[in-house]
Amino acid sequence: MPVNLWVNSITFLPPVTSPCPTRVDVVLQNRGTDIPLLKPGETVFYVKLWCPKQPPSFEPAELPVVPESLGPGKQLTLSFTIRFTLAGPTLVQAVPDSRSVVINWLPPRQTPPLIVPVTVGAVAWLWTAIDDIAIEDSSGRDYSVLGTSRLCPGSTFVVKAAVTNKGSATAQPSKTQLTISDTSGAVLAVTDQPTSMILPGVRQPVVFKGTVPKL
Repeated sequence: MPVNLWVNSITFLPPVTSPCPTRVDVVLQNRGTDIPLLKPGETVFYVKLWCPKQPPSFEPAELPVVPESLGPGKQLTLSFTIRFTLAGPTLVQAVPDSRSVVINWLPPRQTPPLIVPVTVGAVAWLWTAIDDIAIEDSSGRDYSVLGTSRLCPGSTFVVKAAVTNKGSATAQPSKTQLTISDTSGAVLAVTDQPTSMILPGVRQPVVFKGTVPKL
C-alpha cells in the first residue's frame, strides 16, 4: 500500500536574521494508507531543508525520520536550525525522502511543492578576542606575558584585543569592555574602550592599557 508524504507547513521562530541561528519547524504528514517502506539496509529516511533560489541563502540541512513514527494520517514536526548567510527576501523548501529510500511512495505527490517566502533581517554580530597580554617597562616597550603568571600587581599591562563583525549589518559605535578578575573569579577592575563603526567582515583592533590591580 502507498504512502503519501506531505509537507503541511514551514514556520520560522522569530527573529529571522542573518547570520544568527534560526529555528525552522516543518510539519510532515503521511496522507497515505501505510507506513513508509524503505530500501533494504535502510532504517530511516531524510527530510531536507534547502533554498530553491540562487544564490542559496543557507546551507541545506537534513533530519532523519523513523518510518514507524509516521503511520497513516500521522503528523510529525521536525525542528531544523539553520544560519542564513544572506539578508533580504528568500525561499525555503522542505523535501521529504531527500535520499530516495522510500519504496512505496507512489503518485500523486505534493504538487506544487510547498515553498515558503521569508525576509531575512540584517544584524551586526560582534565577536571579541584577545590577541596578546603584555607588560610595559619603564621605556614604554611591552613584552608578551600571554600564558604566564608575570602580571605583577602595580605593573603596567597592555591587552591587545580585537572586535570582529561576523554579522550582515554595520555595527554602530559602541564600547568594548575588559574585566580583570582574580583566580577565584572576583572582579578586580573593569575598563572600557570606545569602538568605532565596524562594517560586516571587518576586524577592528582594540588596545587596553592600565595598572595591574593589587589583590
